[in-house]
Amino acid sequence: MSRFIYMVNDIRETIESADVDRKIKNLFLERIAKGSLLRDENEEDHFCVYFAGCDFTNKEFFLGHHRKSGLWLFNGGHIDKRELPGQSVVREIKEEWGIDFSQKDIGKPKLLTITKIYNPMKQKCRVHYDIWYFISLNKKKFVPDNNLLNKEFFKNKWINIGGAKKLVTEKNTLSAISLFDKF
Repeated sequence: MSRFIYMVNDIRETIESADVDRKIKNLFLERIAKGSLLRDENEEDHFCVYFAGCDFTNKEFFLGHHRKSGLWLFNGGHIDKRELPGQSVVREIKEEWGIDFSQKDIGKPKLLTITKIYNPMKQKCRVHYDIWYFISLNKKKFVPDNNLLNKEFFKNKWINIGGAKKLVTEKNTLSAISLFDKF
């Protein structure tokens, strides 16, 4: 079986198992049917992953002020060729935090969102089909590589739900924050 079929099957399984609105699931399935799911194949319209660093004990999460978008967001990135979404998260965590995680450590995705982007001076992306993972961390033991973080973000910080809801304006990030309340 080709790597593409594995990826499509993995994404389909994620879509079907996620506790999200049927309309979002259908939009993801329609997008899969079009093919060219990765940025390398379609710069404007493709699949991505987010990973929200969460300290469930202290009820806080790790957010950053993103350089390209100017928004407060969780970490994330594009799915590369020959990767399944979970593999992308593992790679992105290493690239953005400098920390090794296994796919077992990250668990299954918990949220699907579609992000429309209009930032033509900085990005060719127009639509992201986002697959969200929530990464359990201990904020006292979490030591990301600030040099790596500074490539993507102006600054990062731990913040509680109330503080994040005041700071964040992007609707999908707000959905992830609201979902955090349910864990």
